Amino acid sequence: MTNISYSFSATPSPKDLRTFTYAPTKANVYGGEKWEPEFIEHQHKVGICTAISTTMRARKHFNIKFSAEFQYLCQKKFYDLNWDEGSSIFHAIKVGKNIGFLPESEWTFTTEQDRYLPYNEYIEKLKAIPDTEIERLKTIANKYKIKAYANVPVDRDFIANAIDESGSLLSRFVVGSEWWMPPIEPLRNPLTALGGHAVNNTKYSGGSFRIANSWGTDWADKGTAYYLLNSYTPTENWKVWFENVPQEIQNQVESRATIIGKIMDLLQQIIVLVAKLA
Repeated sequence: MTNISYSFSATPSPKDLRTFTYAPTKANVYGGEKWEPEFIEHQHKVGICTAISTTMRARKHFNIKFSAEFQYLCQKKFYDLNWDEGSSIFHAIKVGKNIGFLPESEWTFTTEQDRYLPYNEYIEKLKAIPDTEIERLKTIANKYKIKAYANVPVDRDFIANAIDESGSLLSRFVVGSEWWMPPIEPLRNPLTALGGHAVNNTKYSGGSFRIANSWGTDWADKGTAYYLLNSYTPTENWKVWFENVPQEIQNQVESRATIIGKIMDLLQQIIVLVAKLA
């Protein structure tokens, strides 16, 4: 493990006035599952944890391995609107909902070995992909999409129940060297915060939760580790639906297609722009 380089780079999700909050209230004592090694991927030296965590989640549903590079490219080009290292779970989910997921077999522009490159070299490879090719790949990705999403409050029963319903949540943590310095289990609050990191929250036992990481199967317990919610809490949680969207969420989705919904979306964009200029 001492030869492995780790990257974080999950930035806080931007404030979205129209994000629906999903807060189920009933949960079991035990639930979810520990992800098998076959579902654990490796981001290596580049901070694309938001893309990989989201494509890993989609893989669990569709049983198809998706391209994290295409996902990250779309996050940067269409939602982050910058090429800096790091992104947010919210923008990763937006790509999954509005653009979709590209099967890895369709991606030919980079290989996993490129994840060992310095970030500036890695991102230059993505920036060099012609727009015509991106549009072609988007038509393929359109077959595999998130139907809806919601923010889940940082609360034991809300998190546990959401895991019961969907198998995992996308969660962000503030992390430090404790994530690779023994003892890794349980994961701990950082003495010195080094960045943010996106993972899948996949299993719970009482107040203990297990995450599936994106640092390969050599990390911790075959790529997974647990944390205690009462001493180490995620900064945000996101639930996605690929099917069977609850009516309360469906109402939100449908409302965004109305004229009022489009006006609200425009208002949200203006608020974000003003915040950037302030």
